Amino acid sequence: ITTQQTTEAQRSVRQKAMDLYIKDIELSGNFDAHPNTLSNLDLRCLARNVFNEARGEQFEGRLATVLVVLARARDKRFPRDVCQVVYQPYQFSWTHDEAALRRQDPSYIDRLYQELDKLLGQSKIDEAISLLAILLNLPEKTFYHKRTDWNENNPEEKRMSERSKKMWRSLKASRTIGNHTFYTD
Repeated sequence: ITTQQTTEAQRSVRQKAMDLYIKDIELSGNFDAHPNTLSNLDLRCLARNVFNEARGEQFEGRLATVLVVLARARDKRFPRDVCQVVYQPYQFSWTHDEAALRRQDPSYIDRLYQELDKLLGQSKIDEAISLLAILLNLPEKTFYHKRTDWNENNPEEKRMSERSKKMWRSLKASRTIGNHTFYTD
C-alpha cells in the first residue's frame, strides 16, 4: 500500500464521518439556538458520539462521555463548537474508523438524542457541565476518557502509540465508570 493510497483511504473515511455530520444537521432542523446554549444539532452530535464511544455503558457512563465533549468545548485547546469537538480529527476513534462508521443505528441514536434533550435540552453549556459534574462526581474539566482495558503502562500494548501512552501517563485519573476511565490534566 502506498502513502497516496493510505491518504486517499483516510480521506474517504473522513468524508463518511462528515456525511454523518451533515445528516445530523438535516435532522436537527433548529438553527435558532442562542450562543452558549445546547442546540438540537449539539444534542444530535452528542448522541452520535455517545452511541459510538459509550454504547452499552450504563447511563452514568454515557453522561460522562457527554461531559468530556462539553468540557472540551469550553477549553481553549479544543474547538468552541460541540459538533466540531466531536468531529475533530483523531479525537474520537469512531470518526476515523470505517467499520464504526458503517455500524450506525439511527433509531438508537435518536433514543439517545431524546434522553439528552430531556436532561440537557436548551441548557447553557456551562450549566450542563456543572450539572453533569455534580451528578457524576467528576471534575468539570474532565477532558479525556479511554477504555479500561487499554494499558498505557504495558510495553506490549499495541493499540496505543508511544506518544499516546506518554500522554495518558501524564493525566490524572478521576473516576472509572463502566468500561472507561475519565481523566483531567
